[in-house]
Amino acid sequence: MPIPRCMKASAVAATVGCTTTRHSSGSGVSSNACKRTCPSVAPSTMAKYLPQLCASSNQLLGLEVRLQWQHPESGEVSPGVFLPHAQRSGEIIPLGNWALRQVCLQIRRWRDAGLTPPPVGIDICCHQLAHHKLSQIVEEALAEAGIPGQSLIFEIDEQALLKEDPTAIPHIDQLRAMGIGFAIDNFGAQHAALNCLQKIPACQLKFSPRWLQNALRNPADAALCRATLELARTLGLDSVALGVNEAQLLTCAQQLPFTQLQGRQLATPLNAQAQCARLILDGFVHDLKPARKQNPRITAGVLHIVSTGGWIRNPCRPCHPCRRRPAWPVLPSSAFRPPSLRW
Repeated sequence: MPIPRCMKASAVAATVGCTTTRHSSGSGVSSNACKRTCPSVAPSTMAKYLPQLCASSNQLLGLEVRLQWQHPESGEVSPGVFLPHAQRSGEIIPLGNWALRQVCLQIRRWRDAGLTPPPVGIDICCHQLAHHKLSQIVEEALAEAGIPGQSLIFEIDEQALLKEDPTAIPHIDQLRAMGIGFAIDNFGAQHAALNCLQKIPACQLKFSPRWLQNALRNPADAALCRATLELARTLGLDSVALGVNEAQLLTCAQQLPFTQLQGRQLATPLNAQAQCARLILDGFVHDLKPARKQNPRITAGVLHIVSTGGWIRNPCRPCHPCRRRPAWPVLPSSAFRPPSLRW
């Protein structure tokens, strides 16, 4: 989708906004907290959360923030369109500050509701990483929401790390001291990927979707991917497969094996108030839908969806303690419905 004509470079922050709600007195979150971050933002952007699941048990291990912008004329604009535009216009700093505080306040709301959310990943671009007030902004956001630094994981794109900005290194050390975790996003997209491991003390490697696609087609690429995953395991790093959007890719990722998975085959981005809160409460995506009949080898461990929109359950699996409590709702099937799936 092209950049809308009415979206000027200097007005990205004014056209990308937050939705603020009035909270009860017991929530400990101010309804005007987001406005103090970027006063000019308009209520047209929302933060959704993409689950990261354990490759072997489907347990929820993490969430990644996805900003979605609803343009009044052009409809929904993907982050891949408006975020690069915000970087070029210089508006990525106020937008990133807003997103950081929005996420921190949402974690606070989940905690006040009695939930225990997993670490939430936030994309940090090279402009933010080199900003001289980054540590101060993060510290203020954590203090305002009253959450520990361990609640956040900053995801830095591999290409930004390869630029080797020396001003970013002190910020990384200061953020680590606060408890912030780091993940290298789109790992392996560049030829010098292993150099990134020497530049940042990461806890996760989020592998570029290209790794999984190549491993599915070529045994030599699969062997290379398996060796890189073994290196990550030796270094104590979680390996996250991005772009798990098909049943074949899911099976391939489980067999390599990656430790965590992320993609439309598992779940689409979820809203924080209902869908994501239910997933955090339950802690599992219980079942995976069977693959197509013409390829019976990839039926094991693929998301099984109840198309009636009710409960998700696999009668063939042993009953997990969480599944003995029918009062705990599971996400409706619409939350896991891939766009290409016909019903």
